[in-house]
Parts: sequence; C-alpha cells; structure tokens
Amino acid sequence: MNYIKSILYSVVAIMCVATFTSCSDDLDSKELYAFIRGELKPINATFRNTVEGGVELVDSDFEIQITRSTQCGVVINYGVDVSLVESYNAENGTSFSTLSANAVADLSATIEAEGISVNCTLQLDHSVLNDGEEYLIPIVLKSINSEDKGISISSNAKTIYFVVTNMISNISDVIELDGDIIDRTSWSITSLGVDINIDYLLDSDPSSYWSVLMDDPDPAFLIDLGVEKNLKGLKFLPAARNGYTYNAKIVNVETSVDGGIWSTQGSSYNTFKTPGSYSEIAVDNYVVFIQPVVAKFIRITVLKTQDSHAGQACIAEFDAIE
Repeated sequence: MNYIKSILYSVVAIMCVATFTSCSDDLDSKELYAFIRGELKPINATFRNTVEGGVELVDSDFEIQITRSTQCGVVINYGVDVSLVESYNAENGTSFSTLSANAVADLSATIEAEGISVNCTLQLDHSVLNDGEEYLIPIVLKSINSEDKGISISSNAKTIYFVVTNMISNISDVIELDGDIIDRTSWSITSLGVDINIDYLLDSDPSSYWSVLMDDPDPAFLIDLGVEKNLKGLKFLPAARNGYTYNAKIVNVETSVDGGIWSTQGSSYNTFKTPGSYSEIAVDNYVVFIQPVVAKFIRITVLKTQDSHAGQACIAEFDAIE
C-alpha cells in the first residue's frame, strides 16, 4: 500500500547523541573548561502540532556546563558545524544529509557568576527540511566571552549531534481523554501481519487479547470505522499476559479518509502505561490527538513492547473516541 504523508501531520523525530570520547582528562580537571553535557543513550525530540495550529519542538534540550564555578559570568557561543557531517558518516557508516549552514542560527548562552551550567534548546524551523530525509546537525561550542581569561572550551566534549527526520507528530503527551466512545457495531478489522485472534480486539472481553509476533514484517492491524468520524483519540486496554510485559508500549498511528491516502499522526512515546504484575489492575492507555482527525480508516503498527525481549505484542481491546 502506498502511503502519502499529509502536509499537516508529518513527525520530526530527533535523536541527540553527545560525543564523550575520553572526556575524563578535561571534565575531571581542576582547570576551567566549558563543555556540553550529554546522555550516553539517544535523546528523542519531536516536532508536533500545537492546539493553536502551529508547530513546536519538544524534548530538544541540552546543557552546557563549566568544570567549576567562577566569580565572573561566562558567555558561550555555539552553532552548527556542517563540516562534521561527512566525517561522522564515514566513521559510523551512516548517510545523513547535511542541513544548510544558515538553517540554524549561531546562538549564545550565559552561565551566571557562581553558576556552573545553563540549559539550551535546539531551535530549528521544520520547513527547511525535505520530507523523508534524515539530517545530522552537529552543535559545537565555538567561543567564550568572560572576564575570567582562564576558561577554555573542552577539546573532547564540545559537540552534540542531533539526528532529525522530517515528520511532525499530532500525538499529545496527555495520558487521559474525555469524549464519547464510538460504537463498534459497524467496524471491520483486518490483520496486516500473521497474528493471533484479531477479532479479540473488538470482543469486549478484557481477558482475551490480540497477539502478533514482533519479527513479523508488518505487526499491524487496520480498522474500518464504516463512516467518517471526527476523532479525538484512541483507547487501548493492556492484555493480562506475563505480568503485562508483552503489551504494546509504542504504536504508530496512521489515518485515512478513503483507505488510499494516509496521514501519519505520530507514535505513542511516553503515553502507554501498564501494570507491572498480575496483581495490579490494567488501566486504559490513550493516544490523544492534538488536532482532531477526520478519518474512516485507522492503521496501528506496534513498534515496541513493554519488555524489549518479548517476542510478541498483545492488546486486549481497542476503541476510538470522538
């Protein structure tokens, strides 16, 4: 099936990786250095719709620090160094695209006297990105202005990389939703992979569940609502299996009016919660749309389970809310 991404609902997923190769020499030093503090694992950030109809970048923060406080304020200038993209691709076997140098303006951040850190945010206009391309954006500490002339930039912790894919999420961080549950009488459901008991998603029995292998080429299902609906969101009930560890944790949501042209609404990062054991009561999980969606068809693809080692993904019940 060919999927055509809508202009309004596209996702910019950003992964952020800081370069901390052999940083101890600088960061454990008593000398005064400025450096970028990063995580060892990727940090996901997302462009998503706002209630007002705009687009905002969320979860794209990073922190600039100095190794010890100083009596003077420190102004640190930083910006993009596109020359690093080619070497990064060569070293890591990747093929990220290069953003134009002026797409991200040079900025400055101030660490106040007696302070040791300042929070910063990647500022990027999603309209400068081409659909379907992945961009590497290296943010580098460039220079320092301070009355304390003893401060310098770390040689091995001055860069942080953002990997940006041009899609914009229409899924909120909100985990509850008010609205009317749509009657499922006229619905039809189709498995897009080799699944177990697809009809159990609509049987109103919380003890039964749909299951699909995670190594299936298409661990997904398709719902035909029968008629167009103005959707506020979706509801998922976890399956009581293996202490709920087999349940879907992240799902990707696509919608369509005609079943031919599809819009990606986004993925359920940070919104799915399930009990940790059989003794706990299962709670409904919601996917809440920031902007309501008109659709007749819904496609759900499981991306990750609660336990990353689980070979199957399970969902007990599925509903849509208007």
